[in-house]
Amino acid sequence: MSEMTINEARTDLARLTRKGMGMPMAGLIYWVAVSLLVQLFPLKTALLFSFFATGAVFPLGLLFTRMLGASLINKNHELNGLGGILNAVQAFYWPVMILVYITVPEWTMFTMVVLFCSHFLGYGWLYQSRGYIFLSIAGPVIAILMALTMGAATHQALPPVIAAIYAITCAMLLTETRSEPTGIDGRN
Repeated sequence: MSEMTINEARTDLARLTRKGMGMPMAGLIYWVAVSLLVQLFPLKTALLFSFFATGAVFPLGLLFTRMLGASLINKNHELNGLGGILNAVQAFYWPVMILVYITVPEWTMFTMVVLFCSHFLGYGWLYQSRGYIFLSIAGPVIAILMALTMGAATHQALPPVIAAIYAITCAMLLTETRSEPTGIDGRN
């Protein structure tokens, strides 16, 4: 790959990955599933299931991205490592979530939402995307507002609201990518 400016590299990566749109699509499915889990099971059981379900998000995101004609992992791209770092940061969230789960499980869902949504801020910059910026700000802000008004009871109401925010994000990303040639083969 020839040397590019940082903005050219960001635009190129956004085109190749279709702005990573498969990941928030997988996140949408995750939050819909969590919405069901918190209704069907006692809180601690629902949380354990939701922890394990996070393991399906990345492979599902890869699949959705591939179905969109793009590739989430572009090993030879100059910014590939940055995308990996932005994703790897989430590994450091797990000790926080586990500690909250052990000590005050009612606040685990709030913690998950704030951490999982806010990590997309870096992707807002990387992909030059209003959709990711919306997700990274709207998720935590709404979680905080719900926590302030509902207290610990947010654990049941929050997942469907966050699923809706992910749905809006997916629609925004679709709009952002619709007019651009995208994907690994350059087609829409």
